[in-house]
Amino acid sequence: MRTVVLYAALLGVAMVGSYLSWTAKDTGAVVAEEVPVYRASAGDVKALAFHSEDVDVRVERREDDRGAYAWIEVEERKDPTKPAKVDDEAPPEEDEEAPEEAPAAPEAPPAEPVVTKSAFTGGEKALGLFETYEPLMARREIDSSLANTPSFGFDTPEGTVTVTRKSGGEETLVIGASTYGTRDRYAKAGDKLFLLADTKVRPLQFAATRLRERRLHPWLEADVDGVDVTRDGQLLAIEQRNKDDRAKAFWARSGEENEDATAATWVEKVLRLKASA
Repeated sequence: MRTVVLYAALLGVAMVGSYLSWTAKDTGAVVAEEVPVYRASAGDVKALAFHSEDVDVRVERREDDRGAYAWIEVEERKDPTKPAKVDDEAPPEEDEEAPEEAPAAPEAPPAEPVVTKSAFTGGEKALGLFETYEPLMARREIDSSLANTPSFGFDTPEGTVTVTRKSGGEETLVIGASTYGTRDRYAKAGDKLFLLADTKVRPLQFAATRLRERRLHPWLEADVDGVDVTRDGQLLAIEQRNKDDRAKAFWARSGEENEDATAATWVEKVLRLKASA
């Protein structure tokens, strides 16, 4: 009898625990903490570079009287389209005499890669990339003894990332293959092995399209007092009223007190203009 009572009590406790667990509020998934690939402080990185068989990228932090900006140099190397292969001649029929074998044509020299160089100012994403590498954080560190795993891709790495510090020191990362699904990157730093988020490598690798400054000017609408439009010697002046009070700010033609909605729409479009290339 005592045994039955004991089992009944244990069953009751288990049921209560299950109910509380089922009805408990979800506090969110547990997020694993990232680990640093190396140590660095804010402003410590001077330049970032990516090198592969197809591209060389260098992103350098510079500064002028208007503040910090990123200067980017890219060299892309593309193999030209290879000439179509000539099919072998069909073998002769059995009742025909085979013609004399023609001498083999000399092999064409290997085609030179098409090299394209460009240099341009980086946008806000380029400056933000420096912060990403100060320091660079990995999703996790992997057992270094697994570095030779074929799926990690270090036998034919995708490229190399070089981080240059203001002090002159460098950090080098060998970028391996991408993981399935998440496209995270395997990376080696010295004898250590890490898993990096793809978003920390791809912008640097494809800097020519991802980091280019496409804004035509640095101003926000709140910074602009007015816009002058000139055509065929005629001037149209548009002014921003109540600029410091964004809730009451509006655009009007010079000399007029009422809002000009058409002019406001035009000014907003002008301020949002971006370069396509």
